[in-house]
Amino acid sequence: MVNQNTDKPTNRNYFLGGIWNYFCKYLNCINEKTGEDPGHFLLTKAGNSLIDRKGLEKHRFSFIKDYYNTILEMRWHWAILVFLSSHAITFIAFAVIWWLNSYIHGDFNSNDSNSKPCLPDLETFADFFLFSVETQTTIGYGFMYPSTDCAGTIPTLFFQVLIGFILEAISLGFVFAKLVRPKNRSNTVMFSCKACMCCENGHPVLQIQVADLRHTHLINAKVGGMLVAEYVTLEGFVHPLYQVKVDFEINNVGSNVFLMWPVILTHYITDASPFFCLNREDLLVKKIELLVWINGVIESTGEMCQVKTSYIAEEIVWGYRFAHANQFDKKNGHWNVDFKRFGELVPCPMSRSSNFSDGDMTMIGVSSETKEEAEVVQTVADIH
Repeated sequence: MVNQNTDKPTNRNYFLGGIWNYFCKYLNCINEKTGEDPGHFLLTKAGNSLIDRKGLEKHRFSFIKDYYNTILEMRWHWAILVFLSSHAITFIAFAVIWWLNSYIHGDFNSNDSNSKPCLPDLETFADFFLFSVETQTTIGYGFMYPSTDCAGTIPTLFFQVLIGFILEAISLGFVFAKLVRPKNRSNTVMFSCKACMCCENGHPVLQIQVADLRHTHLINAKVGGMLVAEYVTLEGFVHPLYQVKVDFEINNVGSNVFLMWPVILTHYITDASPFFCLNREDLLVKKIELLVWINGVIESTGEMCQVKTSYIAEEIVWGYRFAHANQFDKKNGHWNVDFKRFGELVPCPMSRSSNFSDGDMTMIGVSSETKEEAEVVQTVADIH
């Protein structure tokens, strides 16, 4: 006896799957990658994912069931195309239904002058299509109107108006949700294009500059980071994307970010840091990517927002620090922020030793005991 394959797709699955593949595989309408940065393998500088997802053939109906979020994640032109198509399909479908009502009622072949047609003065399919558009959009010019003498008039009118209201509500909700997406707020929060390796108070540090362009800033914002690289365990098992926590702080306030002016995120390179045993040459050889993000609440809407970016080894410069973008204006007694100097680098003294673990200078080899919150983790020196 041959067992039947219950996973064999039906014609319905082929049809829906073909539509899904058309939009997502060929048109790439969802999570479309724009402005990819060379060398980045996880995130672009703008925070867009670079990870390709394959083998989703068996899971495509999960996206269809979650149709609202699927449409929200579409690019604007594809989403507008979907809504225009849905309205056009309903217009045509109900135009056919109205034509069938008139045909069944005998309006096209009736010679009885006393018989009142379902839709007076409608003869061609273009007339029925125009009436369908007027009914669903509730325009009602008054020249075309339905007759209650036809049995199918009231149910057809009821269902078309109901479906029209539902489509309009979904369209309005989509446009509103698309315009107020928290993701759009990330466009006004900037990260520096480069990360700096320098020394501060005799301690080796990694620094990143961040600024908010708006006067209303993110509330309760916190910064986080991690270093991603390949890692091989003692048993020889390879983790291709091993994550190591990277703690950032701003001056002496911890990980809380107050973005009233451009600030510098600082990571102290202690023996608990994944950068502790990396030297300048290692940064150019190892395939690593530093991910940095800020989570906060949008003041105007109260929604959670995340801003993220990434840095590869080539974008971590050695022996530089960020220039001051804040200047005090003595004339008006206010601080000014010059965004033209945002991300500008200036050289600074740095140890000639490229290995932070050498400890041959006072600025090298800082102990983790100087940072109470530091934890002993596996360093990237063990990552191959």
